[in-house]
Amino acid sequence: MGTFDKMAETYEGWFQKNNLIFKSELDAIKDIASDLSGDKIEIGVGTGNFAIALGIADGVEPSLEMGKIATSKGINVITNSAEEFTIDKQYDVAFMITVDCFLTDICKAFLNIKKAIKSDGHLIMAFLNIDSTFGKKWYSEKKNHPAYIDAKFNMYTKISNQLKECGYEIVDTRQTIFKFENEYQQHKSGVDDGLFCVLKARIKSEE
Repeated sequence: MGTFDKMAETYEGWFQKNNLIFKSELDAIKDIASDLSGDKIEIGVGTGNFAIALGIADGVEPSLEMGKIATSKGINVITNSAEEFTIDKQYDVAFMITVDCFLTDICKAFLNIKKAIKSDGHLIMAFLNIDSTFGKKWYSEKKNHPAYIDAKFNMYTKISNQLKECGYEIVDTRQTIFKFENEYQQHKSGVDDGLFCVLKARIKSEE
């Protein structure tokens, strides 16, 4: 049984314990995606909390135990990884929220997601930016937490370069989470201060 199969209930409990942090993150995602509509899918849907709040019906999740919880909430779960999943339809928007740090090959995942979104579709990606002001402090204190023992956290510069290499262009950014406390934290544009970074990317048009 994998790490997240063992920790599925604990992971689910985090959202109740840290409800205001979750709302801060959710509002940042909602804001950056406010002009997007159509069919949506979440890659790494986990237990489905973001998907339910964002109106996402379909999700990809490699953890069977997390997938069971998401399924119980009404989400159609495809049991597979971000790098390997296949799907018949194409979506208008794909979401990937704090999944990058657990991927074996993030570029492979980005290329695979391109197949799942339309040519004019978007990828909304949220990740923990450890090069931000609060990210550096958070990483120094949280990197040895049991939930993150296998995680490889990223910096904005690395993620942006990988997206570019895989044929995406970033068109907007948001950031939030500037302190440890479970308090509502207003999001803002940019990537320099907040731990929780959200990017809106589209497939780069061929010249």
